[in-house]
Amino acid sequence: MAHADRIMYWSLHDNNILCSFIGHTDSITSIDLSPSESTFVSCSKDCTTRVWEYEKKQCKIKISKSRAACFDNTGMILACLYIKDNKDQVTAKKTNVQQVHLFNTENYEERPFSIFSIDEQNSTAEIKQMRFSPDGQLILLGSTENLILLIDSFDGKLRHKFTGQFNELVTGQILEAGFSPDSRYLITGSESAKQKLFVWNIETGKEIRLLDFHPTTVSAVKFSHVYCMLITACQNLVVWIPESSQGN
Repeated sequence: MAHADRIMYWSLHDNNILCSFIGHTDSITSIDLSPSESTFVSCSKDCTTRVWEYEKKQCKIKISKSRAACFDNTGMILACLYIKDNKDQVTAKKTNVQQVHLFNTENYEERPFSIFSIDEQNSTAEIKQMRFSPDGQLILLGSTENLILLIDSFDGKLRHKFTGQFNELVTGQILEAGFSPDSRYLITGSESAKQKLFVWNIETGKEIRLLDFHPTTVSAVKFSHVYCMLITACQNLVVWIPESSQGN
């Protein structure tokens, strides 16, 4: 659980805070748990990414100039969105170049084993969310500007670019996007007046459905990997059964 610049490790069993992880100097924007070991990664508005150890209750590594990160489905790879300063040799104007850096989680001290630059022709939007597909083949890059990119996790090539009116209010709010467990579909909420859920077919890149049920901004979407359900949240929680596409 993130609270301002502090992460609290909370016991649901007895409703107690077991420990706190302190190090970030600004609000925490995301947390992702490793599927293979007792570590997690956090990102903050201070433009750093930190990997933490539960057992030792300490930061393993701090990655500067990074504002988004996630583990792959095996826990062996950590992807970070790195912000590189770039200076135009002609105009001397400074710009930020967004890059995806892939690290081996067995040795964070090594340099990233792969770096992908996000083509400015594909995206001038500020990327604020990252996620691997369940099959490990794709990396989702989400922004607050009606744009979601899917890149190949092996060579960084753009596979799909999804656009739509899911950030109509331009509040800068990060709307979570997620993959279905079979990696065939992508879904995201919206902050538009209709508060719909957008669903795309990843293979074709086409929008296949709009789901309508929420009264306010849909900021979180989660698929169950055990049961055939989708859970979405605004000010309330909605459980969907995909076969009937009805909220309960």
